[in-house]
Amino acid sequence: MNDLDPVQPRRSASSWRSSAWFGSQVGSTLWMVLLGIVAAIKNDLQTATIAVVGVALLNLWGVMLWRQRRMCSMYAALQRFLTLNTLVTAVLVFSLNRNGDLPSSLFLPYWVIAVPLGLMLMFFSLIEMPRNLSSIPAP
Repeated sequence: MNDLDPVQPRRSASSWRSSAWFGSQVGSTLWMVLLGIVAAIKNDLQTATIAVVGVALLNLWGVMLWRQRRMCSMYAALQRFLTLNTLVTAVLVFSLNRNGDLPSSLFLPYWVIAVPLGLMLMFFSLIEMPRNLSSIPAP
């Protein structure tokens, strides 16, 4: 093996496709835009600001990961994106529960923050698992 070979991302069952990447990025942040609008209408400027900053941060992060796709597998980039998305969601949920003028029936329990990320990471890990097992060299 030549030590001068450029670094290549590990082979992955997932592949980089612009429509899938940016569709999931926009889809996972669209609810934050709507929340920001509703929060601004309800004069909850802190939550509205967090939502706008969160959308901008996540979309910039998504574009940065896209630009580094030659050095990183789509699976690894998706894990990174989902992790930051969960952190932004956590801040939004805490702000909305604390500052929002919500009826008690709309109060968001805090488990809502962790469960979707865990389920998505488990799902994508299962997709990647067969490829990972086949790449392990036999003894």
